[in-house]
Amino acid sequence: MKFSYDLRRLVAAAFVVKLGWVVVIVGVLGFPPAEDFYDDIAVNLLLGNGFVIEPGSAPVLYRPPLYPLFLAGLFRLTGPSFWPVAAAQAVMDTATAALTYLAAREFLPRRTAWLGALSFAFYPFASLYTVRMLTEPLFTMLLMLSVLLMVRLVKEGGGPPAGAAALGVVFGALLLTRASAQYLPVLFGLYLVITGDSVVRSAKRAAVMLACVAVVTAPWLARNYMVTGELLMGTGGGYNLWLGNHVPTDGRDNDELSGRRLALLLDSIREIGGGESQFTVANDRAFMAEALRNMREEPAATALLAARKLFRFWADIYHPENRWFAAGLAVVQAALLVLAFYGVLAACAAAPRRRRLLMAVPVATVLYFNAVHAAVVATFRYCVPVMPIVMAFAVHAVTELRGAGDGAGGGEAAP
Repeated sequence: MKFSYDLRRLVAAAFVVKLGWVVVIVGVLGFPPAEDFYDDIAVNLLLGNGFVIEPGSAPVLYRPPLYPLFLAGLFRLTGPSFWPVAAAQAVMDTATAALTYLAAREFLPRRTAWLGALSFAFYPFASLYTVRMLTEPLFTMLLMLSVLLMVRLVKEGGGPPAGAAALGVVFGALLLTRASAQYLPVLFGLYLVITGDSVVRSAKRAAVMLACVAVVTAPWLARNYMVTGELLMGTGGGYNLWLGNHVPTDGRDNDELSGRRLALLLDSIREIGGGESQFTVANDRAFMAEALRNMREEPAATALLAARKLFRFWADIYHPENRWFAAGLAVVQAALLVLAFYGVLAACAAAPRRRRLLMAVPVATVLYFNAVHAAVVATFRYCVPVMPIVMAFAVHAVTELRGAGDGAGGGEAAP
């Protein structure tokens, strides 16, 4: 009952804080909502026009379907209005805090896990995306759910088939929200086999998990096959690889550029894409081929750019008009990362082997997304889904430095 009470208190406090951020960011600071065509797709779905941005236009391949479907369902209930979306996404962020607590208490002290989860609700930069029609709130919630399920499977030496199936369903939803998670199910499956009590038993669990990923994503694959004649999750991977490794424009998108470098980027896009959209199947493959050719011809410049993107992932502001808070963001992120690194070391030093195996799941998740975006396009937006993990370990570092740790994870009640 204590656990239940702690979780209820966390949910109530996190939801109030998130709603407060929504009011401050939109109502006081006037931070502009953004949607990146997701709401256009949702409206056209409701109107019966299909998964398109404009009526009569080509079916969209470069946007996975889950977030537009969420918007369409909400719009059906409330109409295409911003405030219901912000409120629903505040609920998602609250769920993320709860999932962070449930996962972190498996390998951190319960008090630390509680405070770490609550700190995510107070973290202002994640709330910038709570008020935008973008995938961060949904993707972050699903990612933390996958971390929780994986931690519990590892804790149980492979866990029951139902647990593996649930993880596969969540992974499928992740892939239908954002393509950057595409390699995570395979990596988690391998880790499950390595850490399980029985290789055969754990391999079966991993197979169940991957089969469920396939089942969940099958309708979207079938739709794309009907549209293109090919089995694919979507387009955009080739373009993003090319864009993120285009040395003359420093791996930046056109919204981040101006003047000569913007003109150079647009000319290059027209030359490779033949003046057509870069998100068709043929053009995406042309960008992929060009990206690989550039990387082979300029390995040193590509490696240096990847190293810079490792840092951009944490603190680079995407849109120039929002760079007024770049310095403050960099300072906050640097402090959190230093604390989180110390928190991981401190937690590992005091933990038995099985608990260290559990901690490897969230740590590897952070490293995975950092590495993925060092290979493609990197900006602060893409680190938001792993910030609940960073916050939990950063808070653990603070409690350790203050001498306020309360023993082994899960043994003490939250404050």
